[in-house]
Amino acid sequence: MLKATLRPAVTGSRVAVKQARAVTAQFSRVQARVFNMSSSGFEEVDVKTAHDLTVGGGGWSYVDVRTEGEYADGHAPGSLHIPLHFGAPGPDMTENPGFVDAIKKAFPDKSAQLVMG
Repeated sequence: MLKATLRPAVTGSRVAVKQARAVTAQFSRVQARVFNMSSSGFEEVDVKTAHDLTVGGGGWSYVDVRTEGEYADGHAPGSLHIPLHFGAPGPDMTENPGFVDAIKKAFPDKSAQLVMG
C-alpha cells in the first residue's frame, strides 16, 4: 500500500495545486512500476494520518520525495529522502530519472508499506 500526503506550497496557488496533482499522478505511475499495483492501492492521507502511520509502529516507512532544498529546510525524523524532482519548486523542476530504481533498492520487498510526501 502506498499513501501520499500532499500540501501545496502556497495555499490557493493554482500552480502549486497543479504541481500537487502532477505529483499525485506520478506517485500512481511509480506505484504501478515499483509495486505492480493498480491505482486502487494508492490513497491520499492528511499530515496527521501520515504521522500516525509512520510513528505508530505499524511498519510504515516515510519517504520524503521533496527536492533537496526543501528536505534541507526541515524533514520528518527517520524519513528517507528520495527526491522525485530536482531543482527549486516551480516550472524548471526536472523529474529524477533514478527515482524508481532508488525506491526499488530501498524497498526490495514489494509489500512494503510506504507513506510518500
